[in-house]
Amino acid sequence: MGLIPLSCDLFCYDSCGCGKLPPTKNFVIDAMRVDIVANNQLADPAQEYLVEELFLRVWPDEVTYASVNTHTKTFSFISSGFACDPIPPGSAHPLKAIKISTNQGFEWKGRTIEPAEEITDLFRVAGFASDPSLDYLLQYRFNFLGQEPLQIRLIDQPDIATAMDINLELTLSDDRAFLFEGLKFKVR
Repeated sequence: MGLIPLSCDLFCYDSCGCGKLPPTKNFVIDAMRVDIVANNQLADPAQEYLVEELFLRVWPDEVTYASVNTHTKTFSFISSGFACDPIPPGSAHPLKAIKISTNQGFEWKGRTIEPAEEITDLFRVAGFASDPSLDYLLQYRFNFLGQEPLQIRLIDQPDIATAMDINLELTLSDDRAFLFEGLKFKVR
């Protein structure tokens, strides 16, 4: 028995050129969570990590789906399928603002950081080819897709080992804010 090549137009529903794109399943973020991760494991706040090893991972924790895809049922001897992965569900409200502030003072590259000072400029996005700045990310309306986290890390290494206790505030385009207080880690 052999395989018979069949036309894409007849038996394919996909997201890569064989037909109309299926509508995305948007969701509304009800709750978020932040994990401090080092080497793909939860970080120990008492241990020091290299800047390259440590990330803040932001996840949609609880979501409500705003729309649902339903596939039409067909009766056929030959089943149809997706030629590529369908578009992952995405957040209905993109990220509008990120603010990171500190709860304790510390020295950073000759700069004295005071308690309650905003230190967003010390962080960047991780996981992209060029690790862009947070402002660059917001400029392009970052949207949470499926279970993909947003990863944030420090721009560069401190001169000396530094303990940090920070607050992270994320604001979505519908002006809902998610505040994570007392995120503690040490970098060297």
